[in-house]
Amino acid sequence: MNVIFEFISDNINTILIDVIGGLILAFLLMLISVIVKKLSPKPLQEPKEQAIYLNTPERYLGDNCIGRYELLEKVFYKIVDGEKNQITRKCITITGEEGIGKSLFCYTLFEYDLKKYLVYLGWIDCNGKQSIFDIIKTTFKDPRFHRKSKNDILNAFNNMDKPCILFVDQIDQYTPINELEEISHCPNVILVLSGTLRKINFVYYSIELPPLGSDFVRVIFEKKSGEEIILMDKVSSKSVNILLDDYVRGNPFLAIAVAKAKYHYNGRWDKVLESVKKRSYSEKDYLKNILKQLYKIDELDNFERIALSKLSAFEYTGFVESVFELLDISNYCVEHLCNTYWLVQEDSVLYSMDKFHQEVIVKVLDDEVNLRNAIRAIYNSLLRWKTHKDNGFKWVSVYIENILKNVQGYAVHIMDEEIFSKLSYQVACKYENIKDKENQLKWIELCKPQDLKLAYKKTYIELRAQANFIDTLFSFSEVNQSYLDFLREIETNNDYGQKSYILEEYCNFLIGEKRYKEAISLCEKYFEAYDIDLSNIYSCNMFFRFLQVANLLNDEETLKCIISDAIIQDLYQNDKISIAAAWSFGELGEIYKKWGNEETSDMYIRHMVVLLNEERCFFHDDIKVNLKKTDEEFAEYMHSCDELLNSLSDALNKMDAEALYIEGRYQEKYGNYEDAIILYEKAATRDSLRGMCSLALLYYRGQGESRDYDKARRYWEYCCERGHRGSHYWLGILLLDTEYSYPGRDYDKDRELALKHLTKAAELGSEWAKQKLSEF
Repeated sequence: MNVIFEFISDNINTILIDVIGGLILAFLLMLISVIVKKLSPKPLQEPKEQAIYLNTPERYLGDNCIGRYELLEKVFYKIVDGEKNQITRKCITITGEEGIGKSLFCYTLFEYDLKKYLVYLGWIDCNGKQSIFDIIKTTFKDPRFHRKSKNDILNAFNNMDKPCILFVDQIDQYTPINELEEISHCPNVILVLSGTLRKINFVYYSIELPPLGSDFVRVIFEKKSGEEIILMDKVSSKSVNILLDDYVRGNPFLAIAVAKAKYHYNGRWDKVLESVKKRSYSEKDYLKNILKQLYKIDELDNFERIALSKLSAFEYTGFVESVFELLDISNYCVEHLCNTYWLVQEDSVLYSMDKFHQEVIVKVLDDEVNLRNAIRAIYNSLLRWKTHKDNGFKWVSVYIENILKNVQGYAVHIMDEEIFSKLSYQVACKYENIKDKENQLKWIELCKPQDLKLAYKKTYIELRAQANFIDTLFSFSEVNQSYLDFLREIETNNDYGQKSYILEEYCNFLIGEKRYKEAISLCEKYFEAYDIDLSNIYSCNMFFRFLQVANLLNDEETLKCIISDAIIQDLYQNDKISIAAAWSFGELGEIYKKWGNEETSDMYIRHMVVLLNEERCFFHDDIKVNLKKTDEEFAEYMHSCDELLNSLSDALNKMDAEALYIEGRYQEKYGNYEDAIILYEKAATRDSLRGMCSLALLYYRGQGESRDYDKARRYWEYCCERGHRGSHYWLGILLLDTEYSYPGRDYDKDRELALKHLTKAAELGSEWAKQKLSEF
């Protein structure tokens, strides 16, 4: 210890100098750190919660914004002030030539860069002259905006509790800029505008996206074509470099389009270059002429471009026959167009098309230019559609919604024409049939008929549509009052048929709202005024409602009054008058089952099944609800007596897909595999997914024919694309099967793919798939 004190005493001056020097150095370093921190933009604070999306846009091209990262950061800090780390009201525009990547640039900000910031985010795709407020009220799902008026929307923006960043894409000379200016005045709103319109008076900051550098263009090309330029042969490498330098000119859209062109020229880039060189282009309208080159179309206007773009929505070959049947299709110039169809739309490209797709393209090109022709063609075709085809409508609706978008954007006056009202009514009916309630309400509101009969029909379906949104958009009292007002209006016109129909609809509405006493009172008043005459379609419909509500109330006294031998005899005699006759027999079956009379109950249920098989479709949903039988049990049921067997035979003679599948299940159960295969094959040709899946299972097991894994896999893969639960399960089982082999099989990849399919099947509700996954 003495040694230490002596050392300190001898070196005290040196030690003090070192300590003071260290303190001064530490102070200087701290001062420099503070200055650097002060001069540098503050990093964004980690938010306490994620952004709230008011809606989500459609998918966009590509998967990243290659070559734009510095610009993205620059624009990001214009939106979110890097110095103050806060948001203030402002308007920013992103401009550039078509195809340069404006939408993807904005989408990257929307979906990724702002995702973890505490803001509201909304995306608006402009559509010609269509009102911005109309677009908001139909695309924003937030209840403050959905189906609201302009004033309500502005009030909602004015009262936002967090900053709101609105991305407005596809701005052009038709866009109602004055409406955007109104929104820009809301204190907590930032507008990010992108499109071809460059001069907007109230813009705070504007940036023009330049063409990409050649290196980035080549990266995009190589990624999308799956080829590396450096590894190409000399001729191909030269051709590609000329294409990218002389024709693409830094445009990412065209880089992708050219990358996909090899599929039409067997990978011969010299042939692609030769084809492009044959087409002239001008500096004035560069992109349009390049598109002409790609499509080999002499004239390509905006309608044609939209029409071609929307065709990529037709991804499923199974429903294309419905589209083909919907439209009167010509074969003009199909091969010439389809062989050079390179269009990139969203994140997929339609490289090749079957015959049906090709013919659909021609029809779209013919009719899209003339919206009235398209509307008339669709309307006339929908009139010919029957209920059992409505499943195909959800795919055709993509085309119909595009027609509406064009009408709203560029030809609003067409919406006042009677043909558009007729189309709107038919489309609303189809949406009702496929249980898309929101679109049903949207389309019926678009119907503005001049014809009194159509006006009545519109009111019927509108009231039904409103009933679906009680306690959200409408109250019970509002819809109830609308029914009563409509009944009074019809009363003045002394129209018995219309009044009877709306009374039945009103009764159905009351039953749906569980107002059973009001409903039965309505039925009693109806039959006090009109006899129970089941040769009359209206009375037949009302009789079913009477049975239904009395059964729901367990009103045995009323039921015994209205169920007499004479009335039942009338019902049998007039069972083809209305589909309500079939439902009445089903209701009678339920009533007699409650009363313990199983024999009579079974008799009525059987007759309901026969009528629905004949009048609606085989194994209709109403049958499934009443019988609660599996497919195999229903097959046995249809073989249980002559009445049902004759009904099955009639459906088989008509080559009904569902009947073919059900009979296939029956034959398979009893080991008649060859017969089952024939039946499943016939069902498959009529686009029965269950038929295809069952056929694939027989191929997989080698029942009826030798085992064929490849055939089974092709069927299951097709059905999986269509979202068929059972096919996802069985494809997973096949991919896990060690006996299944093919050249170059990678078992690890197959196992990974199998797990994906089993997971999908489980998500769709397959208990077998859940059990199989638990084993892993």
